[in-house]
Amino acid sequence: MLKKKTKLCKEINTNIGIVTQDDLHFEEQTQNKNSLKAYSNLTSKNGITLIALIITIILMLILVSVSVSISINGGLFSTAQHAKKETEITQIKKMVEQDIVSKQVENDGKISNEDLRIILEKYFDDVPNPLPDDLSTLELTTNSEYGKQKIIIGEIYNGGLMQTAESLNVSNYGEYVNYNIDIDGDGITSDDWRIFYTDNEHIFLISADYVPNSNPNLIEAVKKSSMKNTEVNGVRKYYCDIWEESNLPTYNCNIEGSEECSFPSLFEFTGYDINAHKDNPNSKCVASLLCTKNWESFIAYGAEYAIGGPTIEMWINSWNQHDGNYIKLYCNNTDNNGYFVGNTDKPNSTNINMQYVSGQPETKEGYYDELYFPHRISYMEDKNNNQAYTCHTYWLASPAANYSGESLILATYNGSLIASWQAFNDENEQTKGYSYVSAALRPVVCLKAEVELIKHEGNTYYDIK
Repeated sequence: MLKKKTKLCKEINTNIGIVTQDDLHFEEQTQNKNSLKAYSNLTSKNGITLIALIITIILMLILVSVSVSISINGGLFSTAQHAKKETEITQIKKMVEQDIVSKQVENDGKISNEDLRIILEKYFDDVPNPLPDDLSTLELTTNSEYGKQKIIIGEIYNGGLMQTAESLNVSNYGEYVNYNIDIDGDGITSDDWRIFYTDNEHIFLISADYVPNSNPNLIEAVKKSSMKNTEVNGVRKYYCDIWEESNLPTYNCNIEGSEECSFPSLFEFTGYDINAHKDNPNSKCVASLLCTKNWESFIAYGAEYAIGGPTIEMWINSWNQHDGNYIKLYCNNTDNNGYFVGNTDKPNSTNINMQYVSGQPETKEGYYDELYFPHRISYMEDKNNNQAYTCHTYWLASPAANYSGESLILATYNGSLIASWQAFNDENEQTKGYSYVSAALRPVVCLKAEVELIKHEGNTYYDIK
């Protein structure tokens, strides 16, 4: 009976919309089931998305790694860096080229060693002074402003370098100049004359070797200087020339600029007053060497004067510019007859040997310089024991001290500067110093002040412009 009532109440509640406690409990359970299902579905979907994201990131990292590896191994980065470096170098080269061209425009298409060096110092560190004549292998490093790049200068400019009396220095001494006086008769003049000295206003050349007596220019000059070819035992010397006591030259020269004769101070004959001792036999002989009128046959394109040999002052000034390498020499003391020479200030000797100097280290470096000592044997052309080819020395255009005013200074094959009478005495030949039978001539040429020397690519000599 009770069960029937309960069932009846439920039906009534349902029909009239009354919600019982049981209904609420049932509804709550249903909702919880639905929420749990929805959460489960959502969690499942998010899990799949996260896994996919992780996989994607891993794949991307793999791809990036592969790309970087390919770039490195394939040289992509180094190629880019090299391209950047080459671009910078090209820009530097163009700037240097523009500066060179501008300077050439100012100087009729030429550029001096000094001007080129100044331009290079604007861009590069440690630019050598002077620049070498051959720039093809000269590598310089740009300064910090231009990135410390290494550049071969020959890739920018390797044309002819111009030298002037002002730009030349001791490193150029001994270089050949194509001066149009043929010394040895072979038709080639590019190896006959060498740079001997510069006073920053003029360039002085000296014959590269002793001039043979067969040279037509020498024949004319020797005749004007009252000299004659040497003969020994009837054998005519191939190179040597002397003065004879019976035919000494007339002293007709004043020290500066007479019409008859001129040997101005540019030849650096200033330490001895030759005019005050013009009656000395050696003064007459020296004057004939210094007389530019006598040596006009050696004047060619670009030259202003020529004389018969270097003066002792010029010889020593040229030598002493090799500071630290060659023993320092002096000729700043004289007597009534001429110059003393030595390796001390105010010397009082008439002989100094450059092979060995007492109290000094071995000095053979200077002795082996053929600019000053063309030969280190007493004969020429390997003609040993042939009197015709014997030649011990060459004349300097300066009188030697002592010996009654009869000696000139000689530069000998064994490395000495010596009074000619003393050289005779050493060889047991009792005669006048100016008649020394084994001395040759090496004329000196003074180029005009405006002369420029140009060395073209591949040449071993300068041309005169």
